[in-house]
Amino acid sequence: MTLVALLICVFICAVGVLTVASRSRHLRLIRLVSTRRGFSVAGGIRVLLGVGLLIAAPTSRAPGLIQILGIIIIFVAVIMVLFGPEPWQPYLDWWSARRPGVMRGWGVLAVAVAVALAYALVPG
Repeated sequence: MTLVALLICVFICAVGVLTVASRSRHLRLIRLVSTRRGFSVAGGIRVLLGVGLLIAAPTSRAPGLIQILGIIIIFVAVIMVLFGPEPWQPYLDWWSARRPGVMRGWGVLAVAVAVALAYALVPG
């Protein structure tokens, strides 16, 4: 399961790099995820990441932090799938209207968080 969590970290890095490199493709990805099916897929990926973190936590560099993060990610995934995309639409519209620099900053942050998480997952 550590491998699955690490692969999802790579995916998060890729989305971060996409956000930095191409605002239009990032916005296309947001529109794709803002459908009911897209939200279900995103929720499934989050559950997979959360479970992977919970299983990988005991052998990680920061087991307590990784377990808490796994629980939070699973909780958010369940809430997302239960409520669907409709309540999140105003936020998605707001995010889509941000300046490119703001989106790029969050993309860089996503890459940094994914790299830090991957580092914490690898046994020390």
